[in-house]
Amino acid sequence: MSLQEVLERQAIDLPDDTLEALLIHRKKQEGQKVQLRLLSEQELAESIEWMAQIEVFKYIIPLWTDDHSNYVGLYVEGPLAYKLCYINHEETDLSPMYRSTASLIAELEQNPELDWEQLRKDYPSDNDISTEQLAEDIRCMHELQAILEKDSSMEDDVRCQLLYSLMAITPVSEADSLLPYVDDEDMYV
Repeated sequence: MSLQEVLERQAIDLPDDTLEALLIHRKKQEGQKVQLRLLSEQELAESIEWMAQIEVFKYIIPLWTDDHSNYVGLYVEGPLAYKLCYINHEETDLSPMYRSTASLIAELEQNPELDWEQLRKDYPSDNDISTEQLAEDIRCMHELQAILEKDSSMEDDVRCQLLYSLMAITPVSEADSLLPYVDDEDMYV
């Protein structure tokens, strides 16, 4: 079964350029010692199934692993669609760390020997981002804020993860928009 077949069986539709980048990256990883490897098709299918049962992982599919029960996941729906997060088995923080699969792949291919903590991330971003990236981050920020304001009955874990994502994605120029959360009732926020 191919990567594309696994995704189709799960009704997950990735952009063609993302799928192509993953397939090329898989070939480049073959035979190399890497810290983060793409999941096999079987591992991917199994991981998608168990993650779909947990509300906070609902829109994420795991694509890479460090073989220590940690994963790099791709958001496939919602405001964070096609951004990537780290799924740590010890502490859950699903805020985006990379803008795109291409961005992470470029970092991994330049530094295959580095583990997750050592890689240079896209988020939180500094002031040195393009106008398009800034506009995308602000759009994302507004969508996350709207979800948080609209649904006051969401599970605490889901709300917390949305807030983590909001904090990570908010551009430095928009940091004041986070002030209402400084005295949030959730101590993790």
